[in-house]
Amino acid sequence: MNLRSSLLALSMLVGLGGCSVQPGQYVIIRLANAELTQSASCYPDNMVPDSLKDDRTTLSTGSSIAVFAADSETYYLELAEGAVSIEGTRDGKDYSFLGEEVDVEENSTTTVKWDIQTTVDNKSVTGTSIITTTCSGDGCGVTSCVQTTNFVGTVVKGVELEHGI
Repeated sequence: MNLRSSLLALSMLVGLGGCSVQPGQYVIIRLANAELTQSASCYPDNMVPDSLKDDRTTLSTGSSIAVFAADSETYYLELAEGAVSIEGTRDGKDYSFLGEEVDVEENSTTTVKWDIQTTVDNKSVTGTSIITTTCSGDGCGVTSCVQTTNFVGTVVKGVELEHGI
């Protein structure tokens, strides 16, 4: 779950700062993610543990992502320093990134769906990330979980990616 939590935090970083990314170009975005909310279904018997149900924070999680264009209509949100990318589209100021991961095991199948929606107004980025996890089969502790996070951010100018090939 740590990788999913890290990817969720990174996934909130979507946005293109009002500029049009062309094939061969990318932008770096810095985001602040609001507190993660989880549906009651994320817990056994739909019961949020007493140790968590009243927890609150006004702190944000900061992280960075890269967005690049494959062509004039297809964009990618790069998470976890190149480990994961989610394909998306653009409609004016609005960007939509959708992805799915299916893990088939001997006694269960887990499906994770990513839905990241963002709006870019000049250099300001706002949006919501919804990650829905479902599990079917005998090996599932929890059969459904929805994690939601709102985010704000901005495009960072004058930085370059440093990834090994």
